[in-house]
Amino acid sequence: MSVLVFGFGPAVDIPGKVARMQERIDIDPQITVSAVVSASSDTLTVTYSATVDSFTAYLTGVFFNAIFLGLVAGVDYPFNNQLTTSRLVQLSTDIPTSNFDLLSGYNVGSAIYDPIDEGFYCCLSADEGNAVWIPLGAQGVSGPQGEQGPQGGQGPQGGQGPQGGQGPQGGQGPQGGQGPQGQNGPQGQNGPQGQNGPQGQNGPQGQNGPQGQNGPQGQNGPQGQNGPQGQNGPQGQNGPQGPQGTQGAQGTQGPAATGPLAIFLNSGGNANNGNYIRYGSQNITFINCCVIAGRTGTISQLYVGMNNAPGAGNSRTFTVYLDGAPTAMAVTVSDADTTGSTTGSIAVTPFSQIALLHTDASGPVSSRVFATIIIE
Repeated sequence: MSVLVFGFGPAVDIPGKVARMQERIDIDPQITVSAVVSASSDTLTVTYSATVDSFTAYLTGVFFNAIFLGLVAGVDYPFNNQLTTSRLVQLSTDIPTSNFDLLSGYNVGSAIYDPIDEGFYCCLSADEGNAVWIPLGAQGVSGPQGEQGPQGGQGPQGGQGPQGGQGPQGGQGPQGGQGPQGQNGPQGQNGPQGQNGPQGQNGPQGQNGPQGQNGPQGQNGPQGQNGPQGQNGPQGQNGPQGPQGTQGAQGTQGPAATGPLAIFLNSGGNANNGNYIRYGSQNITFINCCVIAGRTGTISQLYVGMNNAPGAGNSRTFTVYLDGAPTAMAVTVSDADTTGSTTGSIAVTPFSQIALLHTDASGPVSSRVFATIIIE
């Protein structure tokens, strides 16, 4: 069994992030050991059912960085000890689904090779939970040259010729339509007045006149019965908050963690001679780069990697420091190698200070470096 523990600051929707962490570990084709993910308010714990290698531990750290710290693999964070590029995976039978997304380490342009069908898949969109992949087919051979096309169309019409002579006069046309009506003549004089006609019917009734003034007020009548009680008015504002109560007693301490612990380190840029490696940066001072052990145990393994080999005749050396002093646990990577590891047995107790010093020889090729220290 392997237990990996990660710390984080204030976070929103911790249960949802734990569920996504569990999902990424379950569906990733390169993790073959089952795991259970749990979290407290500031600590994430991943318990694998069997001992895992350093790559699985590193890949678990990539998922933690993406989901809890917002560092996406292939964009803000180097993936699989390689340059900052899209993730490339060789599958045996799986076809990529919508879950092969940013949180699983894929980007737009990521490629997957399926050796069963001898086909490739390319990522068009890596949105979380909604990734889009398409198969890529091989280009066919060029076809034979086509036959010569048909003859071109007729050219433009020539200019107009000279005007011909006037022809004979035609016959008389039909009679035209009637013209418009003429204007009215002047009005004649009025004739004599006729007799009065019969009396017309009565017209409609006129509108009411203005209202008269009010008369004097009458005496008050007897008092009526009380009406029903009205509804309650709105509730008043809350009073000021009372003083804080006394703090409760501290709970009992939980059981100590079991299984190996992993310390992940990354230079954050090209590693410089004489610098201690931190997580995402480096510094020349031990106290600025050290981390503390959270339990009693033994530093048993050291793994290092880089994206560029040192080159012929060149080397890089990584030494574990404990409480400001070098230990016997060190590994040297030289010539064309890009990785190295070593084992040992260095005892640590809670609050022991641990750091990793990088030195180089003969001016190696510039490179970023990554490392994992295992405490058991």
